[in-house]
Amino acid sequence: MTEDGQDRVLVGEVVGVRGVRGVMKWRSYTERAGDLFLYGSVCDDQGKGVEGCVKVGGQGDVLWVKCEGVESKEDALCWVGRKLYVVRELFPVLEEGEWYCHDLVGLKVVDNGGVELGEVVAVEDYGAGPILAWRRLDGSEELYPYSDDFFGCVDLEAGRIVFEGVEV
Repeated sequence: MTEDGQDRVLVGEVVGVRGVRGVMKWRSYTERAGDLFLYGSVCDDQGKGVEGCVKVGGQGDVLWVKCEGVESKEDALCWVGRKLYVVRELFPVLEEGEWYCHDLVGLKVVDNGGVELGEVVAVEDYGAGPILAWRRLDGSEELYPYSDDFFGCVDLEAGRIVFEGVEV
């Protein structure tokens, strides 16, 4: 859920500008970088959208994008640091036992015995796979790679994920 109350899926972020003509650098969080354009317009967490966006180049998971109304470097700089979202209804319906990474945010983290340890506060991905950030009950934060080595059952209906890693 974004700040404007809409159910949206995080698909990328604006990480920089290229040149002086309003071209933005977007980091795509989709499986294939170009898939970011499959869902139509994107918006930030306030619901402010950009229209008429086209890929004009890129490298790896970073796309160079030109959008209507973003005509200068200064216009593009206003977008740097913003997360990019798409309305969730545009995404495919998932099979039983599947979820999108952002669905994990807000889940209670419990141990194998069901004792609550904390809550997932973010899922980050810097290119080597998802990392779950979770806040312990004492307020400290932990970062663990999302893998079978650290996390077991995800139960969205019950609102919990089982932490199976070694307690430090």
